[in-house]
Amino acid sequence: MPELTLGEQANILRNLIEVGSTKSIGYLPLCTIRDFLGKDVRILAKEAINRGMSAIIVGPNECCIKSGALYVYNDSMLSNVLTSNLPLLRAAGCPMTPARFVRHIAATWFDANERIIPVIKSDLATPFEASTVAGSGDCAKN
Repeated sequence: MPELTLGEQANILRNLIEVGSTKSIGYLPLCTIRDFLGKDVRILAKEAINRGMSAIIVGPNECCIKSGALYVYNDSMLSNVLTSNLPLLRAAGCPMTPARFVRHIAATWFDANERIIPVIKSDLATPFEASTVAGSGDCAKN
């Protein structure tokens, strides 16, 4: 496991910690949590739930990320995002409940030119980029 500074670890964990304050959803690949942060996925999920967020651990067989991912989301904030983008998301065939939407975006690898991408990117705010940690490119399937 590469040694990360506390600042680097905090920067990566921001993707989950900022949920509920600056964004409605965040995620981290399971391999990043386990191999680069040295943390237990279940503990991070429980910490999010204790902050009033929802958490879903999506395994590798259900996720477009090779190792799977932990998704943390704020139910009411994500509901608002879904409602305000209703026509676009319905046209894209997206489920309209927060938990089902999270599972949908976890399972689907969207092409950069798909109409839903701006909604996902704006909602995820600053999604984790595998390239921010040396060697973590193994996390992505595509």
